[in-house]
Amino acid sequence: MSSSQVLPGCPPLLQFSLPCIAVAASLPREYNSCRATNFFEAGDAGVIPCDFINSTVVWTIGTEDASIIYVQNAHKKKGGPGYLSGEYDILTDGSLVIRRVSFKHNQSYTVIVNSNSKTHTYHVQVKVFDSPHPNYPVINGEINFRHRSLIVSERKGKLNCTVYNIGSRVSLEWITMNSGVQIDNNVTDVDTIGDGTFNVSLTSNFTVRDDIDCEVTLVCTIPCSHPEMFPYSIQDSSITLQFADGCSFPQLPVIDGCYSRPYNCSINVGRNGTLTCSVRNTADEYSRKLEWNLNSCTDFLWFYHVGHSVNQDIANDYNLTVSKAHFTVKTYLLPMCSVSCMVSWSDGNMTTSTALLTTKNEPSCETGDMVFFQIIH
Repeated sequence: MSSSQVLPGCPPLLQFSLPCIAVAASLPREYNSCRATNFFEAGDAGVIPCDFINSTVVWTIGTEDASIIYVQNAHKKKGGPGYLSGEYDILTDGSLVIRRVSFKHNQSYTVIVNSNSKTHTYHVQVKVFDSPHPNYPVINGEINFRHRSLIVSERKGKLNCTVYNIGSRVSLEWITMNSGVQIDNNVTDVDTIGDGTFNVSLTSNFTVRDDIDCEVTLVCTIPCSHPEMFPYSIQDSSITLQFADGCSFPQLPVIDGCYSRPYNCSINVGRNGTLTCSVRNTADEYSRKLEWNLNSCTDFLWFYHVGHSVNQDIANDYNLTVSKAHFTVKTYLLPMCSVSCMVSWSDGNMTTSTALLTTKNEPSCETGDMVFFQIIH
């Protein structure tokens, strides 16, 4: 289960177990009432943290008078229709627990606090997001690849980038560090899915200058203007356009799109994922299947092969052989370790590339008083 916020004092794998919520809620906080804005992912548990100690706390939806849940702290007595139905729970400090967040919880709540014969009213907002599936934009319909290469004979054409089943009408954009690439004629299409999510697609024209010798890489991303809808789990996708008229393709296998650093390319990974290894060769060269080696990652990964594919570009006399392998991290944190991919050529030579894998939390978009974290791969 993923979480949209990190509770202090809890092991991340137990973030939303109720005992852990109780421990986290008892720790010192930076707010005096309840957090005003709360972001939760649909399907997760969510906690609106408060710090009303030794108080009677009543929660209502919006400005309605009828309570959904309450706690009488003097007697530690809980009640209310939301509590009895199991939809909500409440901690002794008044923190509201939504046991399973859905889009119906995307609303405002009112909390009424009685302490020392004084009554105070606070309003909080819950914003529900849903990450797309897969959790990255899909380029040109290649749903199984976050990073891919495309051998092209023309320096102009169309690219498509699509996010599927996302809980907001997001925007998409292309990013490139190469000034010789022009992106224009951007057209965005949004399809509404029956479950309340959206498919958002961006189709663009690209033009690459003739003085760009070999290749350019374009990244499709969702800009940080939408952090409230997916604070931690969206990843970028990229495509490398390789020009058959300008490249002398190396015979090194490429791990997960790391073309510029075939040795010791550093890749941040999540707890589950897929690694790709690809090799480019001319049609008269013969290469056997690509082989993976776990190296120093043997003790930390479950690793199994998914399959091979060969993409042929007959016009330019090139093949692109791709191997996919799925992995699961055995331990909570993956120490930096290496995997390698090897290809055997028809002349008896072998070439190998390596990648350093690690799990890492890195700051992403900031929203108000909360900083969300993104596990990147």
